Amino acid sequence: MAAMRPSAAAGAARPPPLLATTAAAGPAAAARWPAPRRRRLAGAAAAAAPHTPSAQNVQPPPLRPLDASRALAAARLAEGARSPQPLFVDPYAAALLATAPAGDAMEASSAPSAGGASPSASSAAAAAAAAAAAARLDVAATKWVDEALLNAVAATSVSRVNSGDFRQVVLLGDGMDTRPFRLPWPEGTLLFIVAPPEVHELAEAVLGAAPGGPARVPRGCLLRRVNADLGGGAPSFMDALAAAGYRGDRLSAWGVQGLRGAAAFGAALADAANCMAFHSLAAGELPHMGRREAENALAACGLLGALYEHEGAAAGYASLWPAGSSDGVGGGGGGGGGGAAPEPAAARRWLFTGQQLRPSFAEMGVLGAHTQAAEETDEDYFDNFS
Repeated sequence: MAAMRPSAAAGAARPPPLLATTAAAGPAAAARWPAPRRRRLAGAAAAAAPHTPSAQNVQPPPLRPLDASRALAAARLAEGARSPQPLFVDPYAAALLATAPAGDAMEASSAPSAGGASPSASSAAAAAAAAAAAARLDVAATKWVDEALLNAVAATSVSRVNSGDFRQVVLLGDGMDTRPFRLPWPEGTLLFIVAPPEVHELAEAVLGAAPGGPARVPRGCLLRRVNADLGGGAPSFMDALAAAGYRGDRLSAWGVQGLRGAAAFGAALADAANCMAFHSLAAGELPHMGRREAENALAACGLLGALYEHEGAAAGYASLWPAGSSDGVGGGGGGGGGGAAPEPAAARRWLFTGQQLRPSFAEMGVLGAHTQAAEETDEDYFDNFS
């Protein structure tokens, strides 16, 4: 396993006069109005009131890249130990998770509470339930990306423009991603992991000393690790990825997981889109954001994509886990647990798939070179098409 080390809204709504009149008249006056009108006024008043973020709309603080990778490893480990039929088994998750410090807050938050009615016990139980629900989202997203990438590399004659199959797979975000080792990639697949250098170094050390022997990709495949700072405002990783052997004029399939925070996700996805050749594919998970924001994030990168409910009652993972699970989510799986679906504007995690519908920077460079060569050969070249 080789490693490449490159250098270096709209404005606030104004309450209509009718609402002010109703408030001044008091609840007794409003109670005399017909029920439908009272309901309309209540909805308008709620929209006009100062916004107070609910628990559903509050975005959790983004994890450090190393903590996010460990959280994903913990979710894979727990899923592999589930019986009778786990969605996947990761033989390296335990070793990767063992690198966490002894008093790691992530491990403490996932431990169940001993019970009791004290506020601290209640907080610990709530934190444990939230951690378990988040782990289920990580498991579902992992399986989603697994299936999407395997379906992509199994396809043939995808694009006449690029005349090739998906033999480039880029895993963006998680330096502890074990897909190169645990998935059955076809021969000739070139895999890249783009992640921060500190996560790469730790993952390489652990996987190189795995108990069953060093982790290896399937026969005929190759893995390259690409160092990249994936925080918002970080430098582009396009040059580092190209230096590792990636071809921006060839089809590629991208798996995006482990990016926490809308700023980091937006910057990384924009870089990825500039690297993706026409008709390349991407699948993964978006961090906490509203539906409109998520749709705009995909569209701004030239991806014709689809969003799928991942968090809330509409996610419906009841077929993946048995009812009455110990995490308090029950059969709802994705952190929903029944009830009405959240409002469309609520911030939540999303699954997505997308296809690139614009050329990559590399393809635009090829087009520019051919255009320049044609103009140098015949200055009236383009006039011949008019």
